[in-house]
Amino acid sequence: MVLGSAGQLADEFTVSNGDLIAGTNEEASASIPFGCLAYRSSVEGVKLPTTLAQAKDAAGILVKEEIFDNITQLTDVTVHTNPQSAIKPGVTGSFLRHGRIIVIPENTGTISSGVFVRIVAGTGSVGGFRTAGVVGETVVLTQLARWLTTPTAGQPAVVEIDLTNIDLATAS
Repeated sequence: MVLGSAGQLADEFTVSNGDLIAGTNEEASASIPFGCLAYRSSVEGVKLPTTLAQAKDAAGILVKEEIFDNITQLTDVTVHTNPQSAIKPGVTGSFLRHGRIIVIPENTGTISSGVFVRIVAGTGSVGGFRTAGVVGETVVLTQLARWLTTPTAGQPAVVEIDLTNIDLATAS
């Protein structure tokens, strides 16, 4: 069982050496949940991916930090039927490109299951992670990521990701 919450860096190595970049939520009204993937929408901005091309321009996974003001910068959202916090439009956060981070998987799998990110809202949330692909709704990240703990639907799990070769991502 993994202790922690979505978007929390999973180990001291990632805290000290993880590849993080800053990005400002440029969504018109949507918030970006911690532990979800966002893409680079401009030089400084990020949005949730809704196409394969956008997923291939991934900025990283939103990191949960204690620097946010709960009232003005965060909002409560639901990710895969789980309550979670997210940054509001106009708020800048850190996005992990390389390292280990806690996410909340949409479905249950095994430690050897593939890693997929949702680009179409369905049974889960856009930018969220799955252990199996859904044709037309997810992007394969298995070449770039792996589960380090057994992914169980709605429970924290650790994923290791390296987005330096994001062009290898393919549609499900």
